[in-house]
This record gives sequence, C-alpha cells and structure tokens, in this order.
Amino acid sequence: MAINQKNKDPWHFSHLGEKYFLRISNIVESLPIRNATIEELYIGCTGVEYAEIHNGRQINPNWCVKMKNGKEFRFGTTTGNILEVGQWDRNRCIQIKWTKIVDFYNSK
Repeated sequence: MAINQKNKDPWHFSHLGEKYFLRISNIVESLPIRNATIEELYIGCTGVEYAEIHNGRQINPNWCVKMKNGKEFRFGTTTGNILEVGQWDRNRCIQIKWTKIVDFYNSK
C-alpha cells in the first residue's frame, strides 16, 4: 500500500507508527524490526480505529505474535502488559505478515 493511500483505511497498521512495532520487536526479542524473527502479528481491532492516534488519542491495541520457530506470545492490557505464552481469540484481530511491516518501514 502506497504511503498516500494508508490514510484511507483507518485500521491500516501504519497509523500506529513505527515505534509501536519497534516496541513489539523489543519486547519479544530485543531486536530491531527488520531483525525480528516474528512470522505473523495479530493486532486487536475493536473500539477506536487506529487512525484516531493522529487526533491525539492513545491507541495501543493488544497484540499476539507467531514466531518463525512456531512459538506464540501475547501482550496487552489483559495480560497486565506482561509477555505471556499463547494466543488470544484472533477472530477480532487484524493479521499482518511481519515482512509486510518490515517492507513498509524500509521503503520510507
């Protein structure tokens, strides 16, 4: 998705900002985004749309990851912001391949 098209989708991951994903890669592996061995990321998408972050809202959705080695982790308010093994029900999540995030921020 081109940079000028991202704002058309209020749930596009880019609205969360690069620092959001850097925090995820640091929590899971203490690695930069491009070096993380995350395969898939699932981000909560209920409540306030991600685009609202630009209006000063604090948008920090819960997330879970599937690693390339098959391990799964979850993090967010329902875990007390502590990394836990396992996944949540992902039906109400946006699924993103980690390579898509890496490519998006490397192309900027």
